[in-house]
Amino acid sequence: MKKRLEELFAQEGQKVFNYLRKILRSQEDAEDILQETFAAVYSKLATIEDAALPSYLFRTAYHKALNRIRQRKKDAQYNLSLQQPELLKSVEEQAEPTAQNAEIRAALAELSAKYASLIELKYFQDKSYREIAVTLDMTESAVDSGLVRARAKLKKIILKRRKSAELLSVKNEVRNKNGKM
Repeated sequence: MKKRLEELFAQEGQKVFNYLRKILRSQEDAEDILQETFAAVYSKLATIEDAALPSYLFRTAYHKALNRIRQRKKDAQYNLSLQQPELLKSVEEQAEPTAQNAEIRAALAELSAKYASLIELKYFQDKSYREIAVTLDMTESAVDSGLVRARAKLKKIILKRRKSAELLSVKNEVRNKNGKM
């Protein structure tokens, strides 16, 4: 059984870690949840078929990540009097994205965990609708409609970011011209 878990970790460990890091937006939390996920899978390993193991692993990771996010919210409410919420690293700092997808990853960080998970599983983990449905315990039609909404929100975020960048560029140009005169 230990060998089976080691093989699973070798095959899926990095994918699950990257997935968790994108959902949680924290290296440390992703490491913690990865350990918790594999410990939970190990305790159920004898009852899980080999074919279902990757989906079970991702579903377990997803639910544990959501629990961590809920716990963060509770902690933030409890510590509200401190007025210093923990700053989360941006996706660019965490994942070292290529220049080609940096904009998408940064926008992805602004999506809710649910939509970010759908986008991550479909486009970065290359999972089918069926695999995503099993992983997230959803129907395939819910995955489809969720992806439609997630893409729309992502597009809106990207367009908003581009518009802000253009405005900033114009302001800088005006400042430079006024400063040179």
